[in-house]
Amino acid sequence: MASALLLSRQGHRVTLLERFASPQAVGAGILLQPSGMWVLQQLGVLQDVALRASRIHALHGVTGQRRVLDLKYSDYHDQAFGLGVHRGALFDALFKATSAASINIEAGSEVESIDPDGTITVAGKCRAFDLVIVASGAHTRLGRHLGLEISEAEYPWGAVWSVLPGESIEPGVLSQAYDGARKMAGLLPSGRDPNSGHTCTSFFYSVRCDQRQAFSKQPISRFQDQALALWPQAEPWLGRIESHDQFTFASYRDTIMSHWHSGRVVVIGDAAHAMSPQLGQGTNLALVDALELSSVLEQSRRSIPALLAQYSARRRSHIRFYQAASRILTPFYQSDSWWAGALRDWTTPIGSRVAPFNRQSLATLVGFKTGIFSSLLNKSEREQLFASIEDSLEQAPSA
Repeated sequence: MASALLLSRQGHRVTLLERFASPQAVGAGILLQPSGMWVLQQLGVLQDVALRASRIHALHGVTGQRRVLDLKYSDYHDQAFGLGVHRGALFDALFKATSAASINIEAGSEVESIDPDGTITVAGKCRAFDLVIVASGAHTRLGRHLGLEISEAEYPWGAVWSVLPGESIEPGVLSQAYDGARKMAGLLPSGRDPNSGHTCTSFFYSVRCDQRQAFSKQPISRFQDQALALWPQAEPWLGRIESHDQFTFASYRDTIMSHWHSGRVVVIGDAAHAMSPQLGQGTNLALVDALELSSVLEQSRRSIPALLAQYSARRRSHIRFYQAASRILTPFYQSDSWWAGALRDWTTPIGSRVAPFNRQSLATLVGFKTGIFSSLLNKSEREQLFASIEDSLEQAPSA
């Protein structure tokens, strides 16, 4: 929807093909970083999203009674923060804007195949487009039709999610608890539930993919006992989980492409670069993809294939940095390694107290890094962004 909006505003005739008959969001809370807010601001929907979100000022992680993760956005910039938001609230804001624009939305239209020349097949019929954008998520197979070099790897660990009513343990904080790398639970303040309108919190709990069935068959009281032993402070929220039906299981994968275009077709978002959620960058990277793609396509004097090649080159360093960082970080939070959790618990507190390391962690978190010492936006541009985000939200009507 972000891509459709941006290209429609440039004057392109846009058709959005959605495989579900009734478009809707699926999932729980997500953490919008300043990089994602940068795009939402340019789309004109940031105020709408922020009114239904929770401001996140810090990330905390504990092992027993010991805090091992302590990241504060203010240590990066005094106006920096994240937004914890229900995925449905973000969907609603974008869908409202898309429906109001001159965009042809065709629901119940599942794309069966794509040719690099821009021809797609829907319900057995071929249709030709000047440009095709594949934005169909981490589990799509459409990229396989394009002859792109694609490497995919499933992670052995996933998580169950549930959206619970009420505030989190620490308002304004993404809170987590660990026991080694095999056990992890977390609570993300997620603003207002789009269905009830009430304050909500997203709860997540690590589960090995091959143990999913066993987990779903165990009594819910056993899960509650295990989670309570891991995180006693979460008892009020654990008591709100009364059935496995309240859980949604999420599995994760790495998707790596040598480049993200073929002819007149480009792949963006999780379809192009799915990764573990440990850095919380999936939605943010997808939004930046949409903005960067629209920026490249403004140069209409060049051919579509040439512009898409320019897009791939332009996105390479940003995407590659976060893919690598995610792969490195994931085993320290979700794996069977006995030493990974211990090493994380020993090194992370030290890193948070050493200013250069802490700043690098925060710079990675906010979503703009393209390398160890490089960024998508320079310092002046980031300063302007933080100030403009704060100004725009201060002007928003109260919730």
